[in-house]
Amino acid sequence: MLQEPWRIFAQAMRLNPKSAPAYYGAEWCGSQAASLRSRLPTSIKALSLDARLEHAYANRGLAFLSLGKRAEAESDFRLALARAPGLRAELEESIRVIERLKK
Repeated sequence: MLQEPWRIFAQAMRLNPKSAPAYYGAEWCGSQAASLRSRLPTSIKALSLDARLEHAYANRGLAFLSLGKRAEAESDFRLALARAPGLRAELEESIRVIERLKK
C-alpha cells in the first residue's frame, strides 16, 4: 500500500465524507497491495458519491469478476468503457490476469 498518499486520502475522507475522489484515491492506493475483493467497499462508496468515476466502475467490475459475479462485472465494465473508451486495453489485460489466476 502507498502509505503516505493513503493517509492523505483517509484524512480527506474524514474531513469531507462526501468526497468521491477521496474514496477513489484511498481505494487506488490500497489496491496496490490489497486483493481485488477488498476494493469493493470503497468503489461502491465512491460511486455512491459520484457516479461519473469511470475507474471506480472498472475497479468494482474487477472485484466482482474476482468474486465470480460475471453479470455484475460486465455491467460495470460497460459503464466504465462508456465513460472512458481509452480504458479498454488496460481493462482487458486486467480481466485476462484475473481469469488466469482463477484457473
